[in-house]
Amino acid sequence: MKPKRVYVSLAECKRRVTIDFEREMGIYDALENNPNEEVLQIIAKARKALEPVIEQQARLLYEWYLR
Repeated sequence: MKPKRVYVSLAECKRRVTIDFEREMGIYDALENNPNEEVLQIIAKARKALEPVIEQQARLLYEWYLR
């Protein structure tokens, strides 16, 4: 019997990839430790730098779900 297909949107793929990258980069941990303004600025720069990579990986994940 074939497994049931699960529909996952591109937005959901992006959300999942973002969570994974931010956990790996330590952004979640940094936010939990009451960051000061300097740390928040570093996090904002890191998130901006990750945007293209997250987009690319989210598209790959989305295409994988469509197979």
